Amino acid sequence: MKNTLLLLTFFCLPFFAVSAQERDCHCNLAGTFQAKTIPYPYIDDYGFCASGYWEGTIIWEQEEDEIYRTFTVLSDTIYEDAGMGFYAHCIGEHASPPGGDLMLKNYCDSIQYIGTSQWGEEYTITNQIVQDSLLILDWENSYSEFARTELVRTDGTHWFSTPCISVASQQIASLENVDIFPNPVLKNQAIQVQFYQKTQENFTINVYDLRGTLHQQMYHKGSIGEQSLHLSTLELSAGTYFLEIKNQKNKITKRIIIQ
Repeated sequence: MKNTLLLLTFFCLPFFAVSAQERDCHCNLAGTFQAKTIPYPYIDDYGFCASGYWEGTIIWEQEEDEIYRTFTVLSDTIYEDAGMGFYAHCIGEHASPPGGDLMLKNYCDSIQYIGTSQWGEEYTITNQIVQDSLLILDWENSYSEFARTELVRTDGTHWFSTPCISVASQQIASLENVDIFPNPVLKNQAIQVQFYQKTQENFTINVYDLRGTLHQQMYHKGSIGEQSLHLSTLELSAGTYFLEIKNQKNKITKRIIIQ
């Protein structure tokens, strides 16, 4: 059951870029970010949450084209959390995350929540600021919770630095039908990675841990059509990792678990 929260209320209008809901793009925003979430003052069953902030690692995992699940890393564990550290700071690591089918969607250059939490709450991005590698999102939900989340890219790139590609373009995502199995996988067992490449491009496979540390990197000469390769887990400890497949036009990130 959700902890009861009482917030100081202010009024904001949802943030949208012009015609954002009418556009669909490929911007490849998945990744691991250094994050800070600053709650607006409120009182809950555990006392005041009127100051301070949560700081740590947030991961965006691509669910499908420009739709992302958000994960918070706590004590070397990972859990899906659309609040991006809000509840860990204000209630504690035992707090129940929003859950449900709540995710983020990118409308070319404007990010917005879609879906609802396990309690039926709707979340809304009310303001978005982009400053090179820093993305600032002000958000609120229908339960009257408000916060600002700051996300800093750790891959050396800037937010939206690569022009978003309209689905009307012939240069849309060149990586499709990604399949990784077995997953979870037993340690020392190989993982098979399969995907379809629409253009003849070389590609890179990177494996990152929850802290964004690169553990494996492999370069492959690609061709048009089905791609299949084996990934060794011999040098990886048990835990959760993110596997990134990247070519010149597209990047896809998938979560893998080694047992």
